[in-house]
Amino acid sequence: MTSTTIDGSTQPGNTNPLGPEIEIEGSHLDTEGGRNYTGLKIGQNNTTIKSLIINGFYRPIYINANNTRVESCYLGTDYTGTARSAHNARYETGIYLYAGVSTSSFSMGTNNIIGGDTPEKGNVIGFAEENGIYVYSNASYTFRNNAIINNGRSGIYITTQTTYGVINNNVIRGNNGSGIRVLEASMG
Repeated sequence: MTSTTIDGSTQPGNTNPLGPEIEIEGSHLDTEGGRNYTGLKIGQNNTTIKSLIINGFYRPIYINANNTRVESCYLGTDYTGTARSAHNARYETGIYLYAGVSTSSFSMGTNNIIGGDTPEKGNVIGFAEENGIYVYSNASYTFRNNAIINNGRSGIYITTQTTYGVINNNVIRGNNGSGIRVLEASMG
C-alpha cells in the first residue's frame, strides 16, 4: 500500500509559536478567465497532510481519495489562525471533499478524517467566501476537533447521500449561514 505524508511539523525551529511553520500561498496565480487553483489536490489514497498554513487559493484542499487525513492545518487564515489571510482573493471553500466515480465494488471518498482525536490535531478552517468544509460525495468521513469559523455561508455543507459521517467536538461559529447544513444526505 502506497502512502504519502506532507508534514510541516518536521520544519526545524519554531518561528511561529501560534501554529504551523510552513505556508503554501497561491495569491500570485493568475485567476483571470475563470481559472480556480487548488493548494493541494489529493487524488492518492492514504495521504496525510499535517501542520501547514494554506491560503491564497480558490480551494486550499481538494480531496478525491480514500483514507486521507488533514490535521493541525490553518486554511484560509493568517499565521495566527485567528484572522483572514491577506492573500485570499477568490477563496471559495476550505476543504472540498468529493468522491468522484464509485462502483459496486469500489467506493471513493471513504474514511477521510479532518482533524483528529485530540485538540492538537484539529484544523482552523475559516474566512471562506462560501463554506468551511463542503462534502459532495458518497463519502464516509470524520470531522473532529476543528475550529470552523467566519465563513460566508455554512461551516459544514453536506450535499449528497453519505454512507457514514461523524461530526463532533468542533467549534463552528461566526458563519453567515448554517453551522452544519445537510441536504439530501443520510448520516449514520
